[in-house]
Amino acid sequence: MVLIDERIEMADTFDHYAAVTDAPDRDRRVFRNKMERVIMEMLDFYKIEEGFEDLARQVARTACHKLVKDYAVRGAHSGHC
Repeated sequence: MVLIDERIEMADTFDHYAAVTDAPDRDRRVFRNKMERVIMEMLDFYKIEEGFEDLARQVARTACHKLVKDYAVRGAHSGHC
């Protein structure tokens, strides 16, 4: 659930994750939004060769966008959205 324009909505699109500010993580890092946090935590977990960070962010954003979209479609068919 996310708060957008003073109303709570189901976070069922990737844009919802981009629109929501994030709380500090366990290392007290603050990200602009949930989307950035997910991508940066993925980049922390996987070793990215120097010079490929921007490409890795782009690939991660594209993959995450598809995963959230697929999840929303599955949820709609199961009655959860």
